[in-house]
Amino acid sequence: MFRPLARALSALLQSKLRRPRLIPFFVAKSSQADLAILQKLLSTGKVTPVIDRQYPLADISEAIRYLETGHARGKVILIP
Repeated sequence: MFRPLARALSALLQSKLRRPRLIPFFVAKSSQADLAILQKLLSTGKVTPVIDRQYPLADISEAIRYLETGHARGKVILIP
């Protein structure tokens, strides 16, 4: 669980010395206007999420194994 975080921090530190610079994804800010536009796009069907597979929450380990294969062509979601 900590390995991805360590890689992200390492890449961020290394980007201070190299070009192009790494910009972390958490600097993005959303606004009410952005969310309203996104809601409109989703409700009109102009944007549709691609769901590859659904797994029950009890099968989380199987879902993670599938994600690690790198063959997911969309989102893999867990359902209660």
